Amino acid sequence: MPQLRVVSFTLEAMSAHGLPWSLVRTVLSIPDLRELFVHFHHIAPILEPEEELTLGSCPPLTTFYFSLPDARATAHTSPTERQVLALILRFTSRSLQHLTLPSDEAPIQEMFTTLEWPCLRSLHLRGEPLSIGDPPAPYVSIFTRMPQLQRLELELGQPVDVDPRPFWPRGFVAEWPLPELRHLTLSCPQVGDQVYAALSPSLRSLTLRYAPHYITNEMSEVDGFVREDRVWQWPMLGSAEMLEVLCLCRLPALEHLEIEYWADDDADEELLSYLGDAFPHLKSLVVLRYRSPNEATVPLGRIASAITSLTYLQTLTLHADLPETPVRVEIPGYKDRTTYGYECEDLEAFNTTAQSVADAIARASPASLENIKLWAPCGDLQRAAYLALFKVVRDHGVAARARAERLKGDYKRVWLSRPSMHYNRIYRPMD
Repeated sequence: MPQLRVVSFTLEAMSAHGLPWSLVRTVLSIPDLRELFVHFHHIAPILEPEEELTLGSCPPLTTFYFSLPDARATAHTSPTERQVLALILRFTSRSLQHLTLPSDEAPIQEMFTTLEWPCLRSLHLRGEPLSIGDPPAPYVSIFTRMPQLQRLELELGQPVDVDPRPFWPRGFVAEWPLPELRHLTLSCPQVGDQVYAALSPSLRSLTLRYAPHYITNEMSEVDGFVREDRVWQWPMLGSAEMLEVLCLCRLPALEHLEIEYWADDDADEELLSYLGDAFPHLKSLVVLRYRSPNEATVPLGRIASAITSLTYLQTLTLHADLPETPVRVEIPGYKDRTTYGYECEDLEAFNTTAQSVADAIARASPASLENIKLWAPCGDLQRAAYLALFKVVRDHGVAARARAERLKGDYKRVWLSRPSMHYNRIYRPMD
């Protein structure tokens, strides 16, 4: 297969099986291969009795993408799969520019203590928290072998009964190891973490959210796919705490910001107002906001006014936790299996409210705003939820006459515990 540069193995749903080692080895024998994508397949989880885990050579990959769903049938990592990944990375670490791995299966110890990554530009890890050493080394100290890293995405869940670990603990002395970083994703943000004050003013993207999202907290099992060894907690920041975190960030060039927080105190208005003052060049803003138990309505006026000063904002994505969000009901499923969905009239009522919300935001928006995305429950049982997309339309350029036009048939499917097997369940953030 001369000049074959990209190979992709993709499944829409998780298989209990994986790619056999003989196939993986054949693919890695293609001399011109540069990009390998494996989505929802395991990689050689077992070896045949006659097989040996060896590679004579391997092409200098520049991209290696390997992802697994959060919920899957196997409760524990295959030792063989981790050995396979370690073998591949030994051959490719010096050429890789983009790497995505599930942290549970990744050979974390070897990746951060032995291998060199002179060309790595982006690293995305999702799953369990990283643990190197005993006690675990602070995250800020483990990236010294990746000097060219520009994008770091750590979507790491927080297990129950385990204290959250800051990226850079207060009082820990270290030098910032990522001078080229432009995009950062951190899960489970914490007040007192020194990382926020250390971020370069040239940072372009900052994402502070939970993995999985808090809106998946009602989900414990899906069609028999259970991870009994993986139970998450969400030590959610309140408005005042999120404000304290953002006040440490001196990021005048920031273009994308995503925050997930609990509006449980009087600082919510100050937090929303602060976004326009501190990050005036935002082009994309994602706000995942959860109502407090005492908040009967969502302060849409407060949210809308917060974006008025963002004169460069093009896209707003919002989880408003609307009180009108319908409640799931049981629906008889195939072969007497119970599944969950929504009553049609409840979905229609929610869609009417969502349209009103989008219109209100459009009327208050700066002239730069082009798109509004609202989290919405989905009546299709094969989708957990979706982002309802609205295009901002301004009649003759008059802001007061702006409206949100829903793009029919043009939606983005969202696996709220991305990527996962969360079929047939749709989540309500707070019940």
